[in-house]
Amino acid sequence: MKQSLISVITLSLFFAACKKDSTTTVTTETPVTKYIQSTVSVYDSIAIEYNMDKSVYRYLDFHRNGGQFFGVLPNYEAGKITKTVATSDSLFSSTYNYQTVTYNSVGQISSITYFSKDGSPMTVDSLLYDSNGKLDSTLLYQYNSGTNAKELTYKYAYTWDTKDNIIKQEEIYVKNTGSTTTYTYTYDDKINPVLKVSGYYLMEFSPDDVATLLSANNMLTTSATGADYTYSSTNTYVYDADNYPASLISRSSYQNTGAEPQKDSVSIKIIYGK
Repeated sequence: MKQSLISVITLSLFFAACKKDSTTTVTTETPVTKYIQSTVSVYDSIAIEYNMDKSVYRYLDFHRNGGQFFGVLPNYEAGKITKTVATSDSLFSSTYNYQTVTYNSVGQISSITYFSKDGSPMTVDSLLYDSNGKLDSTLLYQYNSGTNAKELTYKYAYTWDTKDNIIKQEEIYVKNTGSTTTYTYTYDDKINPVLKVSGYYLMEFSPDDVATLLSANNMLTTSATGADYTYSSTNTYVYDADNYPASLISRSSYQNTGAEPQKDSVSIKIIYGK
């Protein structure tokens, strides 16, 4: 599974009060809206180029190890992404069909199909919603390389809190054992500006990582318990003058049953534009 490389970013409102004579007047400052231009870590650098309406024009991922490049160019119809092409060429001189996207009757994404470089379908994510319009579950289908049949492999079920955050995810391995891995999440109280960027959700979509893409606030901690392992991570943010994270440190620990824990830490710098 592709991991999301960017933890979710934040925006909040400031309130200032000024005293004039004997009357106190409270004014609300206009919140500053900024858009992620790039993120930088020891592993890769991601850049986002925008259209005039601030929808994603191109998504560029420069891997530091081996100098690999991955770029995505979306195609819009009536303001919605209906397909994307991808490339390993930074000049985009040669591309291949990467995703096709379908929508339900109320305009929500209903499926995302991924293709290999030779044009054959690889996986399909089928998105299901609850009565409130929240993403309830994702069904991950894989195409059998021998028969080309579509087979249900994983189901991901999401639990939302009253603050519009995904606080629990159940990953069910349907194909073989039916085993379940449960993830729980906590958040801060800042707004996630990734939600403002039209198209970013699709560029980074992975059914096991939608909590960082769709939740209203920034993820602080993750805890997971599988059949034979445990996992935890903590995100620590440093905010700029506009209350956006200028950087974050993500610390994680993974431990198989009976083995020593494997720990990792990565620092990410975030650069914005308006």
